[in-house]
Amino acid sequence: MNKTCFCLLLVLFCTSLQSPLSAQKKVVVMGSSTAMGSAATSSALSWVGRMRTHYQNNATDGVDTSFLLVGGYGYVTYNQMPGSFTPPPGRPPHIPGYNVDQALSLAPDIVIINLPNNDVASGFTKKEVMDNLRYLYSYILSNGTTGIQCYICTSQPRNDLPFAQRDSLRTLKDSILLNFGNYAINFWDDLVTNDGQYLLKDEVRHIGFPDADYHLNNQGHQVIFQEARDKNIFSPNILLPVIFKTFLAQKHGTQTRLSWQVEAEEAFTIYQVERSTDGQHFSTLHTRQAQAGSGQVSYTWTDEQPAIGKNLYRIKITENNRVCYSPVMAVIFEEREITIDKLYLNTGFNALVLEIHCRKSQKTQISIRNTLGVITDQFTYTITAPYTTLNIPLTMTSSGLYFITLTDENGKSCSKAFIR
Repeated sequence: MNKTCFCLLLVLFCTSLQSPLSAQKKVVVMGSSTAMGSAATSSALSWVGRMRTHYQNNATDGVDTSFLLVGGYGYVTYNQMPGSFTPPPGRPPHIPGYNVDQALSLAPDIVIINLPNNDVASGFTKKEVMDNLRYLYSYILSNGTTGIQCYICTSQPRNDLPFAQRDSLRTLKDSILLNFGNYAINFWDDLVTNDGQYLLKDEVRHIGFPDADYHLNNQGHQVIFQEARDKNIFSPNILLPVIFKTFLAQKHGTQTRLSWQVEAEEAFTIYQVERSTDGQHFSTLHTRQAQAGSGQVSYTWTDEQPAIGKNLYRIKITENNRVCYSPVMAVIFEEREITIDKLYLNTGFNALVLEIHCRKSQKTQISIRNTLGVITDQFTYTITAPYTTLNIPLTMTSSGLYFITLTDENGKSCSKAFIR
């Protein structure tokens, strides 16, 4: 993409209604120059233009489909974040009128995000790109019209980058496919060379022009149009009646607390919490039958024994023998010799009860501090693997917030707060 050109562009592709009584479907594509149709010889030959023509020619149900483009040349994810989002220091702001707020103001049924490689080319990390895409995805589902759906296009190869960044684009593709599942569109595989260099194929590049390293010719736009078309964005095999609004997985001490919110669920909807440590093999941890609420319904569940290292969570939704998956959320637990599983006051004995998990039996230093950092109590205990329960006597007389810290033989520590 042309990083130096930040001219703003809002292009509208629309078709006329075949019947004044039919309900028009509306798709908004958010993105940078590939979404805008750069290097295609006409707007009709861009991948978005081809999508418009495809759905216009196949509107056999009398329902027309319009495509609107929101974005501009050189755009990165930060440019299309909502106005309420504050970017980190050194990162660009959102661009009013060309961001997700503008996209949602058009009341779309579907939003497609196509931001192929400008973030990586700008030196942004894969983590922040994924964080931004997940933020946009959740924001669209939470703030859009009822039933709105969002699709995330993968990264695309770019030839003017060093190999490390080209490889980052490849792994970013994998992360998008993993995180967004049915709601990811793979624009990578059919564009990239098969020589391990992760370059754009010559037959899809805008060869002979200065932008040949990153812009697609007509054939390239045809290739990614076919991927978008084959996704069947309006297909009932993908879009289930239940509306999945949000999904969060958050570290809570040594556990993972998961929560999700849905709308318009049926009584026979089934949710399964799945977890993976390698991104390939998921196992079911918990199954929940739907409440069949008429409005928004919230669910929570806690994984009390997450794995050490990376835990990847997703929700499998089954309805009418059809299956859909939520985005994947990652929670990482550092490997520690000792963790505090539970903590509570034994007021009758003026003691603090600790339930500790440890990998091996060892001597452990225990200290209690107040909010000023002053140590009020300090002990040394020998704890026994894998679980030990300790009664720690409390000598402080003042009520308030305190912190207990356990330090293992290797100097690694874990802490928890409690109120005396």
